Amino acid sequence: MKKLFCIESDWDSQPQIEKSMLPLLECIKGVYPAFEYIYRTANTKEELEYSLKKFKSIRRQSNDFYTIVFCGHGRMGKFSLGDEKLGSVLTIKALAEICQSVGKELFLNQHVHFDSCSILKTSESNLNLFTEITGAEAVTGFSKNVDFIDSYALEMVLFEALINSNNIKNALNKFYKKHETGLCKINGFTMFGNFL
Repeated sequence: MKKLFCIESDWDSQPQIEKSMLPLLECIKGVYPAFEYIYRTANTKEELEYSLKKFKSIRRQSNDFYTIVFCGHGRMGKFSLGDEKLGSVLTIKALAEICQSVGKELFLNQHVHFDSCSILKTSESNLNLFTEITGAEAVTGFSKNVDFIDSYALEMVLFEALINSNNIKNALNKFYKKHETGLCKINGFTMFGNFL
């Protein structure tokens, strides 16, 4: 992977608190100048659809391997777009359906990572449905509530492993074996795909 497409929703409704994936992406870019990322925000379904359409347009121009990262609050099988009090919580299935409305198998042969608490603490049938609808080759994320800094540490190492490989299956398996009892266990890191 040399490219990453990040869609991030607001973490906190408190404006004085700054949580974002952007500093992590900038740090990786500083270490690996060939690494490219596109960063978008989405706090409504309409903004999410707009960001996904941008991804689709970019994919038409280049068939490069991407990791797609969804960042925001999560809970068992659900992803939040911005303030949960406004009812902007999507199930894995609803997110897959939005992706499908933008394009059939939008993430075909790509890696999708959820930087969201507990989102992968869901049924295998939900994850199968997500991969079938989106075409994603691999889905990773967290199966429990995670500390922001702990998850940052894991993602720094995860993205580095992906950057240094042209094979997602090998990169993810090697990463997991190396960090299974450390970063993966601490964060409840979970991998889903037909390669495990």
